[in-house]
Amino acid sequence: NYYGYIRNGFLMIREFHADWLNPTASTFGNILSLPISPFSTNTQGGVPQKGSDKLLTLLDDRLMYRLQYRKFKSYQSIVVNHTVGVDSHSGIRWYELRKTNGNWFINQQSTYSPDTLSRWMGSIAQDSAGNIALGYSVSGSSIFPSIRFTGRMNHDPRGVMTIRETTIHDGTGSQTGIWSGQSRWGDYSSMTVDPVSPSTFWYTQEYYATTSFNGWKTRIASFSFANILDIEAIAEPPAICTGGTAQLDVHVLGGSGACSYAWTSDPAGFTSDLKNPSISPVIPTTYIVQVTSGIQVKTDSIVVPLIPGSTAFAGNDTSICSYISELPLEGYVTNCNTLGWTSSGDGYFTRPDALNSVYRLGSIDKVSDNILLKLTAYPEAPCLPVSATRTIVIDTCMGFNDRSQNSFTLNLYPNPVSNSLTIKIENISELPLHVGISNPLAKTLYSETIDNHSYNVTRNVDVSRFAKGIYLLRVQTKTRNISSSFVVQ
Repeated sequence: NYYGYIRNGFLMIREFHADWLNPTASTFGNILSLPISPFSTNTQGGVPQKGSDKLLTLLDDRLMYRLQYRKFKSYQSIVVNHTVGVDSHSGIRWYELRKTNGNWFINQQSTYSPDTLSRWMGSIAQDSAGNIALGYSVSGSSIFPSIRFTGRMNHDPRGVMTIRETTIHDGTGSQTGIWSGQSRWGDYSSMTVDPVSPSTFWYTQEYYATTSFNGWKTRIASFSFANILDIEAIAEPPAICTGGTAQLDVHVLGGSGACSYAWTSDPAGFTSDLKNPSISPVIPTTYIVQVTSGIQVKTDSIVVPLIPGSTAFAGNDTSICSYISELPLEGYVTNCNTLGWTSSGDGYFTRPDALNSVYRLGSIDKVSDNILLKLTAYPEAPCLPVSATRTIVIDTCMGFNDRSQNSFTLNLYPNPVSNSLTIKIENISELPLHVGISNPLAKTLYSETIDNHSYNVTRNVDVSRFAKGIYLLRVQTKTRNISSSFVVQ
């Protein structure tokens, strides 16, 4: 059970739980303070009425009856109101609170005061469709206290009572009675929803047929918003991945007959007279629908967010020696919430959810021909995960660790390469020197033997005819063997 009150610029909500089996375990707490828009009290000290100098008591220090709670399919809702000052007269401040998965929050609030007459002693409620009705007394120096109501449909712009103010009954007299120094009025009015006809509102309020001390009468009225056109633009799915498709639709409630539909867009370029057309936007777009039912016309709009798809790059294919235990990784992803590394082998990643990680090879990895490392990027829904693979060729690299005096150095660039690969061998102290390039299938594509005495050798090899992929360069002497891989792109 929810209880509300106003205090120091906040709308306070407390929860009351009655434990019938153990009454001492009942609670009245969990206080929630919701900041509200500033308001003032009535500057006249009461409500004027025609033909009388008596000002009717406002009771603007408290919430009015009642704090109405409803549970809808996707949220809970509370509506409530109180009297506030508007210039030199009174208006009605009203609120709608909502709760989904977290705490209550103020979904909308506003002060209803369409003219200089005073409105007070309100009561507010929602029907089963989420439409809101607000009933109240209205008075001023030019009219007797009377009974009116206004309202709004569920999908109307927030903070606005869109339904024209309607008179339930015009009073024909004023109240002259004073009790304990106050001229109290209608403690209190009541707006309720019929439990059998959930789109019907019932409202009770007092009025005077003739001016008297305490000769009030009670008016009971019912009304419904069921025939008033209300629409809501929707899309399924509500967001799409770039390049995807969604279907627009419009929920229609009420109305007086068959409907026609007119869809447009901002920026312009999309039109349709279907109720539920398909869309494939390439830029963020607002879709506007106008529904006509008889003489009623209603407009609503919806934005279908475009979620960019992910990209992933796991690194260039490479070759490593079989005695290597760790392989540093530097991946690259875009537009993703999370990422993950996986392997076709039996090794493991030091940080499988980080771009910069280290892959520690397993025992089976080291005797395999190659292993595949996969980097997967997981984007925001509804976009699907995207993966990239990196092939690691395992080479025996015989002689690579030989540290004899007959050493030389090997450099190759650029890597990756597209056309010409430069091979630079320096500090040669032993001949002959054999240079070879092979593909992952061990087929030799380039071979040369260098036997003329030179400390430094440079070769430019045309690789433009090579297929894209990873290749192995090997330089050997009788006592020294160096291997290095490069990628043709």
